[in-house]
Amino acid sequence: RAPPKERYVAAIITPASPQYVVGAADNGDDVEFDGAAPPPVIGVASTAVGYTLIAVEPDLRRVTVTEGLTSESAAARLAAGGLAPPLYVHSSMDAGHAGKSTGVAGQTRRLRLEVGNILSAGTNDGDYSKQRYDGKDPVWGLLDLVKREYGMTVDQTFEFVGVNGGREAAASKRPRPFPLTLSTAQQLGVLPTRSVPPLLSHALPASSGAPAGCRAYIQELLLHPPPRDTAAAISEACVLMSTGLSPSDGGVPRLEVVPPQKITKLLWKKEATHVFFSEISAMASAVRRTLEHDSNVVRRAGELLLNPTALKTGRNVTKESLVKACREAEEVIGAVVAEEVLDKGDWKPRAQVATSIDVDAEVDDDEYNELDGETEADLEALALGLDAPPQVDYVPRQFLRINEPWRGRVRRDRVQSALDACETAARELAEVIGRDLVPLIETSNAEQQTRKVNRCHLEHDQRNNSLWLRHLPAAVAKRVQAEGLIDLKHPVDRYGKQIGDRWTTLAVETALDRYRVTSFQAGKEVAGALRALAGDLELLVADLVSAATFSTVATAVSLHARHAVSRGWRPAQLLSANDASTPWHLTGLVPFWMDRDDAVVNDVLLDGISILTGPNMAGKSTVLRATAAAALLASCGLHCPVKSASVPFFDSLIVRMSSTDSPAEGLSSYAVEMAEVGQMLDVVTAKSAVFIDELGRGTEARHGTAMAGAVVEELDRSGARGIFATHLHGVLDLGLNLSPFARRMMMETRDDRDGRLRPTLRMVPGECRESLALQTATDMGVSDEVVRRSQALLAQIPETVVVGKTPPAFQEKPSPASTILAEAPPLESLRELLVSVGALELGSVPEAGIVHVDDVPPPAARAWSCVYVLRRGDGWAYCGETDDLGGRLGAHRATAVREGSNDVECAFIAVPREGGGKSRARALESRVIRKLKAEGIPLLSGSDARNTSFGSAA
Repeated sequence: RAPPKERYVAAIITPASPQYVVGAADNGDDVEFDGAAPPPVIGVASTAVGYTLIAVEPDLRRVTVTEGLTSESAAARLAAGGLAPPLYVHSSMDAGHAGKSTGVAGQTRRLRLEVGNILSAGTNDGDYSKQRYDGKDPVWGLLDLVKREYGMTVDQTFEFVGVNGGREAAASKRPRPFPLTLSTAQQLGVLPTRSVPPLLSHALPASSGAPAGCRAYIQELLLHPPPRDTAAAISEACVLMSTGLSPSDGGVPRLEVVPPQKITKLLWKKEATHVFFSEISAMASAVRRTLEHDSNVVRRAGELLLNPTALKTGRNVTKESLVKACREAEEVIGAVVAEEVLDKGDWKPRAQVATSIDVDAEVDDDEYNELDGETEADLEALALGLDAPPQVDYVPRQFLRINEPWRGRVRRDRVQSALDACETAARELAEVIGRDLVPLIETSNAEQQTRKVNRCHLEHDQRNNSLWLRHLPAAVAKRVQAEGLIDLKHPVDRYGKQIGDRWTTLAVETALDRYRVTSFQAGKEVAGALRALAGDLELLVADLVSAATFSTVATAVSLHARHAVSRGWRPAQLLSANDASTPWHLTGLVPFWMDRDDAVVNDVLLDGISILTGPNMAGKSTVLRATAAAALLASCGLHCPVKSASVPFFDSLIVRMSSTDSPAEGLSSYAVEMAEVGQMLDVVTAKSAVFIDELGRGTEARHGTAMAGAVVEELDRSGARGIFATHLHGVLDLGLNLSPFARRMMMETRDDRDGRLRPTLRMVPGECRESLALQTATDMGVSDEVVRRSQALLAQIPETVVVGKTPPAFQEKPSPASTILAEAPPLESLRELLVSVGALELGSVPEAGIVHVDDVPPPAARAWSCVYVLRRGDGWAYCGETDDLGGRLGAHRATAVREGSNDVECAFIAVPREGGGKSRARALESRVIRKLKAEGIPLLSGSDARNTSFGSAA
């Protein structure tokens, strides 16, 4: 057992709770919760219905129990989310010969392999330790361990979220697919795997600006697809947030993504800062405004995303309750936190340096000499109207700022008495300095005609947080001490050491102490007000977590939809869970890792098992992986790399493409392959989607062919849909008992000019008995000598199958001068001007949208050529055109802040491609600029009025 100090530190900073928050409220330091959520404490147990994963999140006080998992699904969950070591292994995992048994019976070895897969994923192949624990109930047993290790009380309550990952979930009134197995997740690139394109990076790339929490949510969806109603809600929201918005819908609120762990930890620990409360207020405001938006489209999208929010949090989330909680949180925070923090964000002064009354003094090499003048930060604070220390004579403002960092965090009326005491002490300090020290400075400098560096001045020493007299001539000091009018003495530093070349008086030191004490007490009052605010919000923690989850979900869905539309991906039609007759149809399918312009397009129709044959390098694995990935994306409600798709409900998605041996278990690659096939056949149903590539290649061809044929029959008998790709052409000649829904498909080949067969990468009906093995070897650089010898040896091998000519290729059908005004008029007037000029240029009255100060343009604006007119808070206007309204508006707002103007809003209209696109937009921009000039509206720039075309005219 670790020593007490280590256990105490572990209860504050652990892998499951890595942020150190103690003292944050006192210091006003915002605690960064960057990246994805910290890994949970994980326990694994075995039950009669499968394996159970217990995930405990200490910061959220939440326990998620996932039951009915297969060993592969459990391994996938552990590999994806990680865990806070050690992995807790319940004693039930020792049952059924899985623990220390060395038996060689098939069931024993398979069970041992299953447990080994789970433990390998959970310990990251041995990088983490594992710890066995007992207990009649594995959930409560693990929870007791966590409470002890994390320093919680015995009666600490946790919220429980139950997830059924077994057969019962797929057959319930709200059916949900099984979680992906580890091999499926790896073969589809949901989990990073060498040489496999990463699906997550194509569905929501980091380059899209997605926060880590949003990408983690999409990965979580892919690993365990949601119930069909949730997938349908996500799919509709994707459409509304991408192509469903029009300019008349205006801007959408800018959602703040705040990690839920940050909310719970800082509020429950009562270490929340003013910066954090500003984040929470902004998040709550954006969520509320989304759900109450004037646009029916935006409002409908928000209402739809309450469904996945409820699934993620494990609690019922309604529009009414969430809006009410967000409004209440805004009001509670607004009553305590300073208005300037909520309006302008946290003002953080630049690097603080010491100041001196004599701003012209040079700096010499001295331990205590730290000089500087009034900083730009002080002037900035005054310009922004922030709560600043009082302006008093003689006392450097930077000295006051260093001692009063708490200013501007809470409303003055919350700490009025402490503020008054502190400001009174500052004025008394200035009065004493003016009485005791300033006359000495004036007298000394008048008597001494020395170099500038030796002028007597009042120095601010940051190290000792004091104000001392420096370069006082010895003669003046002796005269003053002899006169006895003031108690002049040498000060002592923070270590009690007397400083012989500095001077002060007892009255100044007393006033300094009084000021430092009152400023410290005022800081405590401010921190106390913030801690009290955290206590007031405790009752809203669950709702704030729901709001944070909503923000994460909505941001992830919006960014995915925007990125997918830019790549030409489309939403799928999701068929009812009870629909078993409508075929699974994908048209215009391209691999998710390829651009549509660079890929060969395929149409896929599956209403049963398709046996897919084709030569090497013809694209069998590519079509298989692309089809499976499209099914997974559609099952999650996300856009797919298709032109159109109708996708049924799948209770499980299984991809088996390759196997390796398991030396630790003494299993060959074929044995591992058969273990995986056994697990697959245990769960496959009529609602399963199954994709198998090269089954049976781990043994000799004759027996591998027979096993492959038997597996095809079993899959067909179950009613599953999918693709069985093979090079074992003997399967085509077996007398298989198959239903009429089974199909034979092939990868098309054509003769090139040299008379060689070349794959077209298209999947068409038929069968192919060509392997092109020798041709592929030549193409890959195998020496001609080896290839010729292979050709000679091939002639010695008796043919067991008839090698026929590839059927004719299937041909695809083509698919179908005024006075300048003092300031710009209100935005609504600018919008009307934009519409009137747009009607003249475009020949019809365009729709115009407005993006208000606190809003951002809709995600679909990235796909439009827009002409916009913005108005700044300082009265200036600007007209421009862009293909990225969000990025351009962000740049304008950043520029405005640097120039002292914050409120930037704009009106915009979209110019459709069929209406001339960018060329017409540039012409419209020029026309609008000329109109604005004619109206006398003050413009930041009118240089683009000369533009009349861009590229080629429409």
